[in-house]
Amino acid sequence: MGVNERYTQWKTLVPVLYDWLANHNLVWPSLSCRWGPQLEQATYKNRQRLYLSEQTDGSVPNTLVIANCEVVKPRVAAAEHISQFNEEARSPFVKKYKTIIHPGEVNRIRELPQNTNIVATHTDSPDVLIWDVDSQPNRHAVLGATESCPDLILTGHKDNAEFALAMCPTEPFVLSGGKDKSVVLWSIQDHISTLAAGPGLSKSPGSGGFTNKSASKAIGGNDKRTKSPSIGPRDVYQGHADTVEDVQFCPSSAQEFCSVGDDSCLVLWDARAGCTPVVKVEKAHDADLHCVDWNPHDVNLILTGSADNSVHLFDRRNLNPGGVGAPVHKFEGHSAAVLCVQWSPDKSSVFGTSAEDGILNIWDYEKEMICEMAWHGVFSANGLKNDVVPLMGLVTINGLGWYDSDDDGTIRIVQSDFSVKLSCLRLVEKQGSTGLKVPTAPPGLFFRHAGHRDKVVDFHWNASDPWTVVSVSDDDESTGGGGTLQIWRMIDMIHRDEEDVLAELENFKSHILACERS
Repeated sequence: MGVNERYTQWKTLVPVLYDWLANHNLVWPSLSCRWGPQLEQATYKNRQRLYLSEQTDGSVPNTLVIANCEVVKPRVAAAEHISQFNEEARSPFVKKYKTIIHPGEVNRIRELPQNTNIVATHTDSPDVLIWDVDSQPNRHAVLGATESCPDLILTGHKDNAEFALAMCPTEPFVLSGGKDKSVVLWSIQDHISTLAAGPGLSKSPGSGGFTNKSASKAIGGNDKRTKSPSIGPRDVYQGHADTVEDVQFCPSSAQEFCSVGDDSCLVLWDARAGCTPVVKVEKAHDADLHCVDWNPHDVNLILTGSADNSVHLFDRRNLNPGGVGAPVHKFEGHSAAVLCVQWSPDKSSVFGTSAEDGILNIWDYEKEMICEMAWHGVFSANGLKNDVVPLMGLVTINGLGWYDSDDDGTIRIVQSDFSVKLSCLRLVEKQGSTGLKVPTAPPGLFFRHAGHRDKVVDFHWNASDPWTVVSVSDDDESTGGGGTLQIWRMIDMIHRDEEDVLAELENFKSHILACERS
């Protein structure tokens, strides 16, 4: 199936699969997207900060964009409205609030958990740039405009550090990896505490302290930019044999972290044990590793994604210092390199993965058997009638539909058309070899977001609004430029407990029957 055909089928099923979706066309590609702080709560929607970037062709400056997003609350949006969007238009739910003219491309954005108004960015340089988005002035991005001045510059890499970047959830620490094969750790505690008084000269033990030198290699040398203070690393960690592509802190400890790289290795570090690896898993995948994430609910579980199109789940209790230890699960649901993995903040066994195939998959490693179904039936919201419809989402026992098997092997599927609030409940029987096909899906895969038409370079779960995701694709190859930002939430019947879903369906069925009798 081609990309355009897949996208067309996905769009017809948006009212069935999604509780809410906003599609926002980007003039320039964004390589990163992150949720910021929630700003306001209202009856039907919340307002929240959103960070993204503009990777330009040089005709205008590259920018770090701070946007305000209206996040519609669950079960508020009308199903017939959420699919009525124009791919070439900007969403009314996303409004640009502030623009920072960034020194070079913005390859990665990460927010500080202790203060999400402070973000770190990676560009094509050895340095990490720290920004206080509230204090930064709003800039007009025109050719020749002066670059914005970072609030802090983190030095320590010997070569470009473009993608590997993490902020510690327990302390104001920053972690980075780069082409110099090293992992670098900083503390920005002094910067956080002295921000209100402006750039200071105080020194944090082991942090390298603030200085008045500029990082001229990264951002040039006009008078304003040289005022950015810089800070040296606490430590530099050596153990990789190639570029470090991603890093992540242990959710419960600022002293423990992990990294992955183009040497196909997963490396675990402990700052208390020195600057060499505690555990080094050789050949964690069959190709370069692009991404890693540490489970915030179970600190023994680590996810990795690779250019071999797969995702591996490691249990660190099964690893030893010699690097021996196979993944406890392998997830294969992509047809191209995996670019991003992230655990859900809401449920410990759920995670998302995005890849160069334009797909964002949602998995639950506790699911024993998931089935991707082609449904035969009536979809009144999109006009499809008596057709076999490949469902771009994946349906579980507690999802939009469910199935069971009789002794004779017949599969019966109860179909629910959520686009009309479950007004149509039908029983469909599997026919012979020429009838309804029910192909199996990779174990653990229960939802597939197919709203992007090119590689999904980043996504982020919304910790303030469970099951809401922002994702961004670089559409240069499919449309000749620009990108697509989507904010979406699957219908809750897909991920809720089975008993709750069945009870709701039964109540609705009773209501429909009562209406028919009256």
